[in-house]
Amino acid sequence: MAEQSQHDPWAAGRLTSAQLDALLRDLTELALPPSVAAVALAAMQRAPTGTGALPAELLELIRCDPALTARVLRLAASRTLPAATVPAAVERLGTEVVRLELLAACASAEDSPQEDPFSLHQLHRHSLAVALAAEAIAGHLGRADGEQAFVCGLLHDLGKLALVAALPKSFRRAAGLAASSQGDISDVERRLIGADHATVGRRLAELWRMPAVLVEVVWLHHQPRGAIPPAAADAAMIELVGLADAVARQLQLGFSGNFLFHPPVRDRAEAAGLTEADLQELLRQVPQALEQRQQRIAPSDAGPGSIRQLAAQLTAAHRQLHTEAAAATTQAAAFHQLGAFAATLGGQSSVPQALEQIAELLAGACGLAPSDDRAIVVYSIDETRRTIQALRHDGRARSPCRTLQAGSAGPGTPAGDAAAVLAALLANPQDLADWLDPSVSRHVPLVCTGRWVGGVLLPADAVSASAEGTQETVTGAAAMALAIVQSRCRAILLSEQLAGASAALAASQQALAQSQALSAIGELAAGAAHELNNPLAVISGRAQLMRDKAGSAEERKTWALIADQAQRISDTLTDLMEIATPPPPQPQPVELAELLKSAAEAFSSSTHPQASSAQVDIEVGEGAPAAWADVAQIRWVVAEAITNAATAAEGQAHVRLTGRCGDDGQSVLLTVSDDGPGMDAMTMERAFTPFFSLQRAGRRQGLGLPKARRYVENNAGKIWIASQPGKGTQLHVRLPRG
Repeated sequence: MAEQSQHDPWAAGRLTSAQLDALLRDLTELALPPSVAAVALAAMQRAPTGTGALPAELLELIRCDPALTARVLRLAASRTLPAATVPAAVERLGTEVVRLELLAACASAEDSPQEDPFSLHQLHRHSLAVALAAEAIAGHLGRADGEQAFVCGLLHDLGKLALVAALPKSFRRAAGLAASSQGDISDVERRLIGADHATVGRRLAELWRMPAVLVEVVWLHHQPRGAIPPAAADAAMIELVGLADAVARQLQLGFSGNFLFHPPVRDRAEAAGLTEADLQELLRQVPQALEQRQQRIAPSDAGPGSIRQLAAQLTAAHRQLHTEAAAATTQAAAFHQLGAFAATLGGQSSVPQALEQIAELLAGACGLAPSDDRAIVVYSIDETRRTIQALRHDGRARSPCRTLQAGSAGPGTPAGDAAAVLAALLANPQDLADWLDPSVSRHVPLVCTGRWVGGVLLPADAVSASAEGTQETVTGAAAMALAIVQSRCRAILLSEQLAGASAALAASQQALAQSQALSAIGELAAGAAHELNNPLAVISGRAQLMRDKAGSAEERKTWALIADQAQRISDTLTDLMEIATPPPPQPQPVELAELLKSAAEAFSSSTHPQASSAQVDIEVGEGAPAAWADVAQIRWVVAEAITNAATAAEGQAHVRLTGRCGDDGQSVLLTVSDDGPGMDAMTMERAFTPFFSLQRAGRRQGLGLPKARRYVENNAGKIWIASQPGKGTQLHVRLPRG
């Protein structure tokens, strides 16, 4: 693993794009649950080596586990050609190679901590459920690529598996924060890690040379349907896996760390071309298929500890043989290495990969056998971010990589000795002091089309007279290759930013549509109020007059009802106008404890049937900062949320109000939780729509949450709902910190 990944990124801040590349370069395997390792090793013991084809139970195990599938596909792509399915990869690699890879994977299997909020076992279960759903959907749609749909579904959360393996503490903290706020884990990942799991998965899939359709499914399956680029390798497959993910989440098969639900599954299924009968069959079929698959690959009674020890011994023996074989292989000449370099440096290579291959190329061209005291340092210059990415090649299996701050050197070609170059190149020349001694080093610049793209620091006596003739050709090829890789990485970063902008644009379009709808409602309400207020005032006034003159109690009751209903119409028009054009907020620092207490008191003094009996608990986190908001507007929002919770309660209402500092440190988070019946995905989708209400006619107008949303957004905040049927509802409000 790259050196910077050994530190806690929460202390150092978010990862840069270069640091992420370095981190993924050193990632060669994904986390494997011990139960899967035990099953694999027991199956290999029952089927000794030299038995020909891979046993069906082992092939099935690999197909059903995302870590093993990714490992086999990566190995096939590195040795032969990318494979789209597990059977194709196994056929290209051969049985014995696959066995040895299984042993290596099983030897490194580690379990998650007991208190882990993000269960690796549940993520694997969720991935398998999505794979089965994707395969079934492909069958319903008449697609012939059901096996590929299965693989795409199985690896759709490749980025989460990568983060669990590369940044376990950091990712689990992100998962914990997402769980505590019941929000979108991607938002937390971007704020705290620097990249979300979709971006990480896309980069890793490209790095491992996986098929283009799989790369784009991993990257784009969370995108709204209209935001998937038409140039995608298979937009229909991306939508298919997105639907499969929604099905698995609705059925609560496993857990992926997300708390915000997709649009209703029924809407997505209809858009994909499934009938209602197809959808119902799918919802019935997937859980059954999942249980059948997991029963077939259930752990045996074999002790995982002893089996894992055997796997470690066999893996060590294999690696020893591999090392001895590599040592016996003679090095090719410099120009042969140049050909191999050109063939190896593919279109998917990252900057750390390019640096390592350049180091190996220069070592061969200079006749240098790297060691602890004769290391080669290769670096790449990122002019956009003013950073330097450096790699130390000393013959080890994995070369350490660092991302450093650039100095004041201009864009021209460097001159002078190694010490002078480092002094100009780095903000702190001592950043590489533990890697090399500049006084006994020689600097070779890498220049492409007049641009200084990087360089190599060699031992001063590394270049022999026989090697000088080829050095110019070799360094020229290395400089061109590095410049190409740098340009590709910038293009990738730009495309990722464009994808993020596309998602933001889709959200903005939705917000604009909602704003336009509210504006139309406001204009309608204003027009209606103008035309109706006078007649309503006449009706109300005459009804009150007739009530006072009525000769019987029944007549008085009738005229009072007419007056009340006229007033109700007037109040509804007033609420609509306030939703469309709410009053400007008057923000000020608001202490959370006082805000929540006053909102609870406002509810308890209302006319709600549960106003006096509802239990309202308040909890404010220690050291929680003040919010910056309009006191009256946000108090009304919280009181309205309490009212909704009490209205939905099936018995005595129990409502919990909490306030704490937001996970980004720049906001506060208010949460109103209840233990009521909860909501399904379709209800949550429409919760903020004016006049939408699940209560029986006459109890609520359905304007409370739309008005609350306008108040919160007017105060530069965000409001959302997290709920599941039978598990209560949480309404979250994020506001700026005071």
